[in-house]
Amino acid sequence: MLGHLALCVATAAAFEERELARIGDDITAVGIKLKHVIEDYQAKDPMGLRRFSERLADGEILFLLGDYGRASLVLYDLVEDRRHSGEPSYARAIYYLAESLHQSGQDASARSYFEELVRRGDPEFLVQSVRRLIQIADRRQQWEGLQAQVEVLAKLGGLPSDIAYIHAKSLLRQGNYQAAIEAVHSLPPDDPLYAKARYVAAVARMQLGELEQAAQLFAEITHVADHAIEAADIREQAAMNQGRLLLEAGRYAESADAYQFVPRTSSHFEEALYEVTWNYVRAADTTEDGAERAREYTKARNALEIMLLAGTETPLAPEARLLLGNILMRLAEYDLATETFDGVVS
Repeated sequence: MLGHLALCVATAAAFEERELARIGDDITAVGIKLKHVIEDYQAKDPMGLRRFSERLADGEILFLLGDYGRASLVLYDLVEDRRHSGEPSYARAIYYLAESLHQSGQDASARSYFEELVRRGDPEFLVQSVRRLIQIADRRQQWEGLQAQVEVLAKLGGLPSDIAYIHAKSLLRQGNYQAAIEAVHSLPPDDPLYAKARYVAAVARMQLGELEQAAQLFAEITHVADHAIEAADIREQAAMNQGRLLLEAGRYAESADAYQFVPRTSSHFEEALYEVTWNYVRAADTTEDGAERAREYTKARNALEIMLLAGTETPLAPEARLLLGNILMRLAEYDLATETFDGVVS
């Protein structure tokens, strides 16, 4: 009797074990099927696309509001989830992430995302990405790989004039003067940036020691039309650089003439007037004719007095008074010279 009972118990236990195993297999099968259903739903569900678009829109709004820190956090999650890499707006997400990081001062991180946009070659963001890469490289003074990134854009039909200009300035900072000249060589004269590009080329010529060519370029720039960007300022600075080069070449009269392109209303006027004075002083110091020497010193005196009569105390004023005192000494006007020197001390 006991043996029969034990057999029944064993049979029931075995049956229960088989039933539990079957149920476990069924649960596993259901789990596998459910996993496939979820994956298939996620792959096909248009709500996923809307969620990406909505999160991207959130990031853009935060960016436009100037909240670059929060914008970069929102956009970072989108960009770093590579499942989104096939999204039509994925490049847009990269761009706004890169720009948010750049605006936050995180240039190293921003650069990596701008570089990714260049690698992707998306025309919508390529120009702005190259522009930012040039600016970041200049700010960090780290130019490795920059030329290759610029060439990606150049191969698509040439650089836009604004990119060519900032690229030339970057090459100037790198000490690559000949390349800077070549970078802006193709800009047409009617381009608004033509004058500024020529200015960069003139500075590059000067750095190469080609002083005559540089002076000629500066002279050309003094005649640029008003439609050029920052035309007045670029004309005045070109005139002053031309004057400096001619002064160093000992061409004092030509140098003084160059400064005439700087009007009295210019913020550079006092500096120009002070530099013109040195033309007269140098001319006086190099002539053997006593009367001519006195005339040149008198011109220098007049220029300095005009400058000092303006009444504004500029950084150049103390130097101008010292120079005026020395000129008065050379003109044998000792009392005035002493008074001028006393004014510097007080």
